Amino acid sequence: DVWTCDVGSVIGPPYNVFALASADGLAVPGAPVTGGTEMILTGKGFVSGGSSGGSSSSSSSAATVRLACARGVVDVQGAVVSDEEVRFRAPSFEKFGPVNAQCRLKLGTKSFTNGTVDLPYFAVTDCSKTVAFGPGLLTAAVGEPTTFVIQAKDKASKNR
Repeated sequence: DVWTCDVGSVIGPPYNVFALASADGLAVPGAPVTGGTEMILTGKGFVSGGSSGGSSSSSSSAATVRLACARGVVDVQGAVVSDEEVRFRAPSFEKFGPVNAQCRLKLGTKSFTNGTVDLPYFAVTDCSKTVAFGPGLLTAAVGEPTTFVIQAKDKASKNR
């Protein structure tokens, strides 16, 4: 007797994700809840393991990045840049708030990766709740050192 078992959905696709960074090179981890930040998802096998059989141009249009948290899921399209890099724009996460989102990648008709990388979303400053105070705001002379404090808060009045 011969038995076979399709374990593809258990072990995952022939590519995986390892890390996530913002494309601007800043050391700020994550993205604002308003979205829009270009992100770089790094891993292995994006071109060779994708549905296109090695053609990066056709796999570019078929890259889907899934960002999930306990409150929901958002899928966005990404572009395969190389065998080790996919770029995408972080979507708005305002309806979920400043939480950690798990990122998974899907190329073409293959399944999403079993491995995940975290994308921490952070709240943005609300100017209507931010104050500045100190002697430097009212009595400073041009060219003279001065001191003042800016207290930035987000829409939930939490310190930023």
